[in-house]
Amino acid sequence: MKLIHDIVIGLQEARKILNAEYQNIVYGAFLPEILPPEIMEKFGLKVAPESTYIPEANPTLRNEFSTAANRYGHSQVQVN
Repeated sequence: MKLIHDIVIGLQEARKILNAEYQNIVYGAFLPEILPPEIMEKFGLKVAPESTYIPEANPTLRNEFSTAANRYGHSQVQVN
């Protein structure tokens, strides 16, 4: 039983790390390519060079944001 518990804890930690990496890519690389600097600044979307991991932060995405991002991404696909 302890082995299963350890595996679950390990998977949860891996999920946290992957979510943090994903957020860093979205906020540090993707959004600056599609949003002007004024909007990034206005809404506090810039990633600080000294940003830190906060384990208490909720890493989940709201469904509305996920849907909007998916639709926006698909609207950027160009058919030649």
